[in-house]
Amino acid sequence: MKNLRIFFAIPLNEELSALCREFTEACENQSIRWIAPENLHVTLVFLGDFPENLLSSLLQHVENQLFKSKSFEIVFEKFTYYPYKKPVMIWGKFFENPQYSGFVRLLNKACEDFYFDHHLEFTDHLHKDQIPHITLSRLKKQPHNLFPLPEAFNLHVRLNVSKYCLYQSELLSDGARYTLLHDFSLKA
Repeated sequence: MKNLRIFFAIPLNEELSALCREFTEACENQSIRWIAPENLHVTLVFLGDFPENLLSSLLQHVENQLFKSKSFEIVFEKFTYYPYKKPVMIWGKFFENPQYSGFVRLLNKACEDFYFDHHLEFTDHLHKDQIPHITLSRLKKQPHNLFPLPEAFNLHVRLNVSKYCLYQSELLSDGARYTLLHDFSLKA
């Protein structure tokens, strides 16, 4: 039985993609390996290895459980290191949002129920604080000299979340490649 490495995420709009591109270009003198622009997203729920033969059942289950979910909006706050005390990533961070947090909990619960119904072991990957964010870079080693992140950017860009997607992640020698498997619409 073949497994796929999968996760649910929100795709970025053009304005946020451009903002992230501007930011990484402003940091280009730093020796940082950036996530490829086409791979940027806001992760909702990471499932990891999942049996390919159950994929269509999972899609149907999630669709049935979340069909009443409404679109919402998240607002970009800043670029930052994360976690703050011992950074291992550079994030594009959004303001906390109760609709986002509630939607993540619903999606996570739908996935957990599906795993239980199919006798699969479910690993909960939820961040306890559920901060919406874009991972721009995973820092290989904890840098001793973190450079100051540029701040002069058009912040407070809004992302209207009217759909979410299921992606496959393939880990390759030159970085991950994400493939869209399915998208789901949210009610207006």
